Amino acid sequence: MKFTALFTLLLAAASLCFAERPDSLNRGETNLMTNGSFEAWGHYATESLPGLLKAGGSFEDAKDPLVPVRWTWRLAGTTLLTRSSVEVHGGKSALAMTGEGGDLRWSSLEVVPGATYSVGIWARGQGQVSVNLWGQAPEGLQVLGEVKSVVKGGWQLIEQKVKIPGHIRVIDFGATLLPLNKGSSVVVDDAHISAPLDFAYDADAVLTQRLVADADTILLADFDKDDASIKLTGRSHYVSEGRFGRALRVEAPDS
Repeated sequence: MKFTALFTLLLAAASLCFAERPDSLNRGETNLMTNGSFEAWGHYATESLPGLLKAGGSFEDAKDPLVPVRWTWRLAGTTLLTRSSVEVHGGKSALAMTGEGGDLRWSSLEVVPGATYSVGIWARGQGQVSVNLWGQAPEGLQVLGEVKSVVKGGWQLIEQKVKIPGHIRVIDFGATLLPLNKGSSVVVDDAHISAPLDFAYDADAVLTQRLVADADTILLADFDKDDASIKLTGRSHYVSEGRFGRALRVEAPDS
């Protein structure tokens, strides 16, 4: 029996839905999390679905789930994860979890040792929400902070201030959502790891704007035009469904 493994560069197989990014935190801080606002959602390529569904839970469309870009999760039982466009804190969408609950994870933000960051998420509904921050230490993940709160009804902020230890350079964000019962939902929005910056920065630009070369760029290939310096071999070819036009699709040989 032959199995074909394939992957796509530049998320060519994903169909992303973008909405306007909500306003800043309005307190002199900038959110450093890409898609912390849950504004960008996408569809996984068919060959990626088995791995996606191993994380448990259910979706409105099991054959073509709509999922939040940049996030991973583990869901208990048949917990339903959906995009909410009605109950939102900012922007046009939020994330809703209905059923037994589960964990959300956002990974790998480079930080400054010794600096203090605001870490939190907005939540509403019926249930319990906890926010965790881990540091990627040589010996494994190190707990840097945790805060819990019971949500009852309207939007409330679940947040903590965390000072980064001297040996930590990269951090991970996590949120655990536990609805009150199987018929209850918890909705979250505007997750953030934020800090005051002395320059303008948009963490979502990597999702919404096409990359361009600058004075420090060594190599940038967007595959929109044929390039004599790029030699395609094996099972690689250009496809039209890239994030910003044409993309390169590379398939592993049958084995």
